Amino acid sequence: MQSRRSYVFWRSRSAFVLAALLLFCWRAVGQDIQIYVSSKAGDRMKAKPALLFEEKKDSATPGFEVNDAITYQKIDGFGASLLEAGLICINSLLPAEQEAILRALFDPKEGAGFSAMKTVIASTDFMSAGPFYSYDPVQGDVAMKHFSIARDLGPNGLITFIKRARRYGNFVLQAPMDYPPDWMLFDVDTKQDVNPKYYDSLARYYLRYLRSTRKMAFLLIISACLTSLVFIPRFRTPRSAICCAIT
Repeated sequence: MQSRRSYVFWRSRSAFVLAALLLFCWRAVGQDIQIYVSSKAGDRMKAKPALLFEEKKDSATPGFEVNDAITYQKIDGFGASLLEAGLICINSLLPAEQEAILRALFDPKEGAGFSAMKTVIASTDFMSAGPFYSYDPVQGDVAMKHFSIARDLGPNGLITFIKRARRYGNFVLQAPMDYPPDWMLFDVDTKQDVNPKYYDSLARYYLRYLRSTRKMAFLLIISACLTSLVFIPRFRTPRSAICCAIT
């Protein structure tokens, strides 16, 4: 499945670096916004013309007003995704610049104060550093004896990213899963549905993930609830595999 395991480092890098640079200008109304872009077209941290947010009045343009006295649903927070691509970009900077980026994103007083983030359970379509992986690639390991989150603990790992971000702010974290281990599927190439005989194994997989991340002392909400039906429609996750916990 070449398309499933393709790497889109530059696309992720472009979005993350651009967002981070924009946040440096968050507090200064009217300040120039410096933009740097990396893209598949060939840009490599290339400076683009600066932008400027300013008040612009146009009588022909419909206006709108915000009435603070009327409230509707509660917003839990705003944020983005924590992926290996982001930490790879951050780790390419000088130490002081790395901390400045994290502060600009997560510090509630000096930065954007992101408060609702998403990570992934093992591999995703937005892989950056190959190879494609799961936490238990051993064929038929229904007891999860070989389950390991070692990759997430590495220098560019997801848990490493989460822990570094947590030093600057608090956020809830959702953890959907793009793909279960290949051996749980009917066929990795032709039928990417979970084989019913592995429903219990998939539930154990979720549970081991929750228990493993709990050891990292995360003070956040981690959910892995029917993510394939909500986010990734390419395979179906059984109702018995729902796991949701506060760790």
